[in-house]
Amino acid sequence: MTKRHSWSVITPASIVIERFGSIRAVAEALALERTAVQRWTYARPKGTGGTIPQKHWAPLMERARKAGIELQADDLMPPNVKAS
Repeated sequence: MTKRHSWSVITPASIVIERFGSIRAVAEALALERTAVQRWTYARPKGTGGTIPQKHWAPLMERARKAGIELQADDLMPPNVKAS
């Protein structure tokens, strides 16, 4: 069963978690602990403030492609970095 989240702010973390279906699915795709992915959703300083560490970008893109999940590099970039 896929848990749907109700995000108040759209962030790279919320986009990826929503597309993969759950925090657990993202964690499994990257061979990470669930809590590591969950921290992406926490405000700083306890979390990443919605950003995804760059070291996970390429593996996320590859896992998404293999799973047929639509994910663009732009989805992983923080809002202040995205091209308009």
